[in-house]
Amino acid sequence: MQGTISYVATQRMDTPGRYAIVLVTDGYPQGCGSRYNKVELVAAEAASALDDGIPTYVIGVANPPIKDAPETVVGMNEVAVAGGTDHAYLIDTGNPAATTAAFKAAVDAIRGASVSCTVAIPPAPDGRSFDAQKVRVTTTSGDGDPTALTYDQECATESAWRYDSAESPAQIVLCDSTCATIQADPKAALGVDFTCEDVITIPR
Repeated sequence: MQGTISYVATQRMDTPGRYAIVLVTDGYPQGCGSRYNKVELVAAEAASALDDGIPTYVIGVANPPIKDAPETVVGMNEVAVAGGTDHAYLIDTGNPAATTAAFKAAVDAIRGASVSCTVAIPPAPDGRSFDAQKVRVTTTSGDGDPTALTYDQECATESAWRYDSAESPAQIVLCDSTCATIQADPKAALGVDFTCEDVITIPR
């Protein structure tokens, strides 16, 4: 966890963006010396990362059916909660095909949970004011060109976005279908541009 947190800190400097840690574990720290083989220390690292805006997701193996095996689920949930993600994703390992499917499902769920479909509108620079009609929202997949999303406060249009409030907007919100499409694409990126000219029209 310490090494991953340091790596993420470096990456954020070079490539700003939203980052998350996915800890894949059997749920019991070993090999670090008895002083450090404590779930509490792992949870503390997850909490530290969360303070810096980096949530920690946990994928783990439930208590193994082995005599005298340590309890693992409580510890994995403790790390997940400390990392701001509520609970660990548990998978079984008895059947390779089932394990693969369960692991993929956990990763997909984490991807969906970690990609936000709501963007807070930042304060306008000094001497300027926010103009809700001068906003462009785009999405990009991989190395492709940005595609403009359609503003639709009622979300009746495909590939659309809206404001949380048309009268007093504080957030840009992707409509449900748009959000689902972006969360399903691991290469998707969302762009928001504040332009100099009107891009959309908000009915008054």
